[in-house]
Amino acid sequence: MFAGANRVYSGDEAMAAHRELVQYWMSKCKDGQLPGRQDIHPRDFIKHLPTISLIEIDEADQTSDSPQEDVAHTAANPDAHYKMRLAGTGLRDIYEGEITGKTLSEVYPEAQAQYWRQQLSEVREQAKPAAGAAPLDWKGKDHLVQLWLRLPLASDGKRVNMILAFDAVVAAGQKAA
Repeated sequence: MFAGANRVYSGDEAMAAHRELVQYWMSKCKDGQLPGRQDIHPRDFIKHLPTISLIEIDEADQTSDSPQEDVAHTAANPDAHYKMRLAGTGLRDIYEGEITGKTLSEVYPEAQAQYWRQQLSEVREQAKPAAGAAPLDWKGKDHLVQLWLRLPLASDGKRVNMILAFDAVVAAGQKAA
């Protein structure tokens, strides 16, 4: 079990949090535009802040007019692209330390870093939310699973330059309604 701000959610609690955050994100989408970081207010989801993070996409790597070309460019320099700009205090228990300011390779072993590069690149390229489940066995916590949600943000309403992330830890094998 984790100490501190983090906790193990029930599957139903995790899914309810996902629904709440997706509805919030959708309420910020206006006129076919994605919300930007400037549209997101932490006070609107205080209870979820311990496991919220913001993942920054290095805009220096966004060199073309096409997100697909930028994603291909990133493949040549994968670690320069995604950085944990901000990470809730509850995530320290999962990662056994502070991850704010770190790249994916500084947070994860290579197999997990590659998994997250792929997931984040899909969110960025498709400009749509994504959710999934990732086992925490790589941290020696094979009895736990990370139910994750990733929501694209775009300061210009179109080009994804940040991802709002929520992670809930649940017991492995739990069913969610």
